[in-house]
Amino acid sequence: MSTLVKLSEIEKKISSRFLRGEDVKSGDVVTIVDEGEFLDETQTGFGRPAFRIKVRLESGDEKLWTVNRTSLNNLKKAFGDDTKFWVGKKVRLETSIQNVRGQLRTVIIGFPVVQEEDLLARELRDLVNSLKQTGMREISKSDFQRFLTIKGLKVSVDEALSKLNLKVEGDVVKL
Repeated sequence: MSTLVKLSEIEKKISSRFLRGEDVKSGDVVTIVDEGEFLDETQTGFGRPAFRIKVRLESGDEKLWTVNRTSLNNLKKAFGDDTKFWVGKKVRLETSIQNVRGQLRTVIIGFPVVQEEDLLARELRDLVNSLKQTGMREISKSDFQRFLTIKGLKVSVDEALSKLNLKVEGDVVKL
């Protein structure tokens, strides 16, 4: 006796745990679920190191995404160097057909979904961290304004200090 099998009902059960180009369409937004992991060339099967991170698709399914260099650079620029701060962040995916090792494949490129406010806060934190790395622990408000201008950040000193929650004593900003 044979039983009718509907592939649409079992498709989810047999789908890959890895995010593939066929799993998404351009414009889909995923949410980063964990900090990810670095895999060396012996663990990837590609003969080169890779970074893999778990994401939640709009459907609720979770997949492991092996992030390409372009996407990794995009995410690092917006979300920072430490991936523990990436958890919960959203990424818009775009797909394109590219030649990968001699075969045409659907490639996924990730673009961080950030509010303009988040990006400004990130740039301000990066500026302060750069100043601290030079050994600076305090700076005058006017010098801080010069650094904001040099970095191309269109924000007043007072607004920047408020966003960064930095202390000010007189005209001196405590980094």
